[in-house]
Amino acid sequence: NRCEYPARQILREQVVGTGGLGNPAHLTISKKTALELATALGSLAPSLVEPGRAHVEHFAIAFDRAREHRNRFVHGLWQTVAASPPRPATGILLNAKPKGGANPIPAYVTAADIKAVSDHIWALAEYGRQVGIAFSRTGARRLNQKGDPEIDPLPDKPSLLEPCAIEYFISPPAGSG
Repeated sequence: NRCEYPARQILREQVVGTGGLGNPAHLTISKKTALELATALGSLAPSLVEPGRAHVEHFAIAFDRAREHRNRFVHGLWQTVAASPPRPATGILLNAKPKGGANPIPAYVTAADIKAVSDHIWALAEYGRQVGIAFSRTGARRLNQKGDPEIDPLPDKPSLLEPCAIEYFISPPAGSG
């Protein structure tokens, strides 16, 4: 998704100066899945100093939630139903179950639901890009050649999406037949 590039850049900052692009760590970062990126960002944040720690931690949480919602739409959308006023066009998500178990249930989304998450992801990607520029590999403010902060003021932290309440699976859960 759109947020993966800034996530990779933030992680790449940790291997800068250790062999450049020839360093195998760069390739390892390039191969990480979105879930692995979210986990790596979450693990990185506590090792940073403020103010970078708070921003990387916030981006990690926001990235992971956006990833879940994006996957909800991309991997769960099974069918669309044309608009029939006053009902808007609707997408039906299958292979869904409430987190924690229970039987699979269909979930419904509209274009407005998808657009809201898409807009959030675009804004989050820009925030991640600014975080990658604003902080050094230690989490301290990155300064330009004049000694001024590279980005000033620091970017506002975007809102967080609610945790995704639906899990998706490709095959039926064990014991379901």
